Amino acid sequence: MDTSRLSRGEPIAAIGGAVLIVSLFLNWSESFLGNVSAWDAFSGIDFVMLLAGLVALAFGLATAVGVAARLPTGSALIVSLLGIIVVGWSLGWDLEDADAGIGAWLALIAGAAIAYGGHRANGGPLVPWVRPGASGPMPPPPA
Repeated sequence: MDTSRLSRGEPIAAIGGAVLIVSLFLNWSESFLGNVSAWDAFSGIDFVMLLAGLVALAFGLATAVGVAARLPTGSALIVSLLGIIVVGWSLGWDLEDADAGIGAWLALIAGAAIAYGGHRANGGPLVPWVRPGASGPMPPPPA
């Protein structure tokens, strides 16, 4: 594993993915039955969050191992969008539930890290996208 291949975005997304996966098993809410994890609280979004964590973790590891060239174009954007979905869902949960537990707050932070890491790995909005093999950015459309 060569960590020199990693930009700043990939490890941030990978760490966010690992934290998100761990947060699914922690306390998300307290009910009269006791502590509730994400697996107990949700019926489907928990699997979406697990998928987002695994994708972010695999994205960072693929770059470190050297197989990032085989990833589809726009994979950093997909990672970023998955992070935004996690942020939206966990923020809604945290705002609605007065007894939101540490797992819900960690998921919010992890989702933000995944979204930011995917954004940084994509190059940010100010860097023009260059097609592989092209000599520069695409020309503007004709007027």
